[in-house]
Amino acid sequence: MIQEHNESEKKPPRTKPSSPAPEGVAMPSVLVLLLSVITLLSIFLNVAQWYKSQGHLSDPIVQDVHRVLVRSPLRREPQMSEAPFMHLEKGASVEKIGQVGSWAKIRTGGMECFVAAKLLGPGDGDKVKTTVNLPVRKRPVDGDILATVPRSSTVQLVQKGADWSLIRYKDQLGYVASQYLRGQ
Repeated sequence: MIQEHNESEKKPPRTKPSSPAPEGVAMPSVLVLLLSVITLLSIFLNVAQWYKSQGHLSDPIVQDVHRVLVRSPLRREPQMSEAPFMHLEKGASVEKIGQVGSWAKIRTGGMECFVAAKLLGPGDGDKVKTTVNLPVRKRPVDGDILATVPRSSTVQLVQKGADWSLIRYKDQLGYVASQYLRGQ
């Protein structure tokens, strides 16, 4: 008997499987990447801390709220020779973020500037009542809860906002949902 070879039944030649990468090759790459990320994060945090120490960055919570006692000129630098670029009206709320001699560094309307410190008074605003047990937050919306104001309590309104208002409750500043405040 003669055996016929059928080409379609031929099996491909076996090839030797490729060998995996030598042990330890991928690991140094991962370590280098991880160390690079840690180094960049450290540099970023150091730069952010420096900017904050220079007064360029601050925490989102208002720390020291004051009211303007009389119509007050605002200056870009803490000196009388600097021409005022605008005025704040009596009763306006400002955040005091620093002091340079007799000048208060303030934040108002998203900008930082200077005003004579003697033109600022305490930030006590109108008294309002709460209509529900109301959480006081460090920041609007999702900030940490600092306290809960009981229903029908009276608090000092520091700054009224459409959605969130800044209040003073038990010598602490925080944000509450404006819809749950009513004037007295």
